[in-house]
Amino acid sequence: MKNTFLFAAFILFCLPAFSQIPTSGLMAYYPFCGSANDVSGNGHTLKLSGGASLCPDRNGNANSAYHFNWIDGILYNDTMLSITGDFTYSVWMSADTIEDGIVLYNGSAAVNGIGISFHDGTGSPGSKITLQVGGIGYPVVITSSRHQWHHIVLRSSSGNYKVTIDTVLVGTSTIVPNPPAGGKFEIGKDFVNGKPFYGEIDDVSIYNRALTDAEVKGLFLGCGYEVTTQPSPATANKGNNATFSVITAMSSPSFQWQQDAGTGFLNLSNSGPYSGVNTNSLLITGVTTSMNNYHYRCVINNNFCCTDTTQSAKLTVTTTSVNNIFNENDINIYPNPANGVFTIAIKNLKNISGCKIIINNIVGQGIYETSIINENTEVKIDGKGIFMLRLLDQQNRTIAIKKISIN
Repeated sequence: MKNTFLFAAFILFCLPAFSQIPTSGLMAYYPFCGSANDVSGNGHTLKLSGGASLCPDRNGNANSAYHFNWIDGILYNDTMLSITGDFTYSVWMSADTIEDGIVLYNGSAAVNGIGISFHDGTGSPGSKITLQVGGIGYPVVITSSRHQWHHIVLRSSSGNYKVTIDTVLVGTSTIVPNPPAGGKFEIGKDFVNGKPFYGEIDDVSIYNRALTDAEVKGLFLGCGYEVTTQPSPATANKGNNATFSVITAMSSPSFQWQQDAGTGFLNLSNSGPYSGVNTNSLLITGVTTSMNNYHYRCVINNNFCCTDTTQSAKLTVTTTSVNNIFNENDINIYPNPANGVFTIAIKNLKNISGCKIIINNIVGQGIYETSIINENTEVKIDGKGIFMLRLLDQQNRTIAIKKISIN
């Protein structure tokens, strides 16, 4: 079989990242969070054999990746994953040696199968990421680093193969392999050829379609890039309310707000002045002067071992209102609940000239903004749900917060 790969010498660099995956076409996903379970919901949980053991992942999280011992360590399924057309293999790996080793393989190792290996394609000790087709290896790229994590993606689209390492396309091919048949799905070794891997493997995902370049980049970048809007500092007068919000692109997120009162960040609970501690928007009701200079941040998780922590934002508590006389009770919303149209009524208008009103939806996105000109401002909002209205002073400091419910 003619090797039609376009070779590319490529120096690999290790960048810390978290795994975040698209779900369309997902056949199997192994985050290795304490086990070899398939969390895609398709039931392809792997069996453990020999010297494969849990170890820290690339971010230092204990028992969140698997180490393979170069002898007999393997994770496997008794049957192969049924792939008849386009596909994507995605895996994070860190090699401890330049010797041959199967990273992952699907199908019959000797004849009908496709996988990723680590050798030079000639049977000699290897230093190249290689497309493995049956018993033949097609080298992709010379690697120059060991003991470093790298993200490797093999994609097949209409018979065209692409290998991407750390978001860089390093090899393409138009070979025509036999489709996977009659074998197993294996990670760390294959049973027939017995080429064990030596190193760590994590976050293996298999798709029945070719992922886009953007999706491959998203797999590599992960959670560190999932916060799209960080919490902003807040200023509130003593006795008024303050809010901190975050917007994330993470799928199925859960939230935990934390407070640092000067001794380190601690988790908050929905008690006392705090509510919404497990949502994207933290509300502090009736701030006190003792909270001045407290810092707040949010830890975001999902079900795929994906964790991200926002930047911290400071709370400033003042003891005088705008022009010394503004009170949060000076703002009223009616009707509330509303059917999409409501009125914002401001008392003592002369004392807050130049202030403005901002309305955010439940995920913290700004959907309405206006300067205060008249005593009564009519607002129309499309959509339903709970919205947060903030009154800001001339320095864009929050001096009042109200909720409006749209039916």
